[in-house]
Amino acid sequence: ACLGWQANSRRERSEPVSHGYMPKPPGTLERSFDKHTLTATATVRQQVGMCAVRAGAAIERQVNRRGGWGFILPDFEQLGFGAFVAGRLVLGSDLILSAGVRFDCGSVGIHSYRDWHKTPVDGADSVFMERSAGLNRWFSAVTWSVGVNRRLGRLVLKANAGKGFRMPIAKELGTDGVNYSIFRYERGNASLAPEVSYQADAGVVYAHRGVEASLTPYVNYFPNYICLNPTPEYLEGLQLYRYTQLQDTVGVIMLAIDHKVPKVLTLKQMIQKYVEFQDEVVRRRTQYDLKKAR
Repeated sequence: ACLGWQANSRRERSEPVSHGYMPKPPGTLERSFDKHTLTATATVRQQVGMCAVRAGAAIERQVNRRGGWGFILPDFEQLGFGAFVAGRLVLGSDLILSAGVRFDCGSVGIHSYRDWHKTPVDGADSVFMERSAGLNRWFSAVTWSVGVNRRLGRLVLKANAGKGFRMPIAKELGTDGVNYSIFRYERGNASLAPEVSYQADAGVVYAHRGVEASLTPYVNYFPNYICLNPTPEYLEGLQLYRYTQLQDTVGVIMLAIDHKVPKVLTLKQMIQKYVEFQDEVVRRRTQYDLKKAR
């Protein structure tokens, strides 16, 4: 089990200059962000016959507060919970099966925000424009993964498939204002559905007398990918960008140079190589520091 707390603080300062209907700001603090995150996780492992079973759960609570005269992200709270169970079944030395299922749920609560200055409105008096409406959304999903690893002589065949899930974040749901960093008007979409993805990869590895060759294609399909999409509309003299959901397919082949040899790696192998590289960096740095200290 593990319990953690993290505090993040960020300040962005710039020369106070008027933009559009916004008068000259009263100070140099354009934006401030303060985030507090509390997390708790627990994992258990159990061997059941030839099957290694792993189960766990995690919960995370975020509290985010903003400040300054510039607006891009509203105050919000976010709560997320996930629980999973996964198994790895070894059927002899030539066949391994794996599978897992996970349940996730969470909520996003967004605070209402209005400009500190007034903006003219057609047919009415100037008003303090609401850039973010108060909103509370709840999301949940069940995801899964399956895999098989089969050895046939000098060949190793691998295949994996799975489903992923991501909750929309507060900015995607509730932003409504000018992003002065890149001078465009951004508007969220309170009706966004959770982003769903389907992944599949297959691998063929040949090894003989120190020579290894592999091919590992990877496909990731998003039926409702969340993105910031430009529109032909203009608000307050700036182009309007809306958060919307699109369909997208991403194909990937992970080619890397491993010990001066080009190789196509699986996602697991890529992560393993990265960890090995970081271990080597720490080892060399420690040796250097020890040598310098002597």
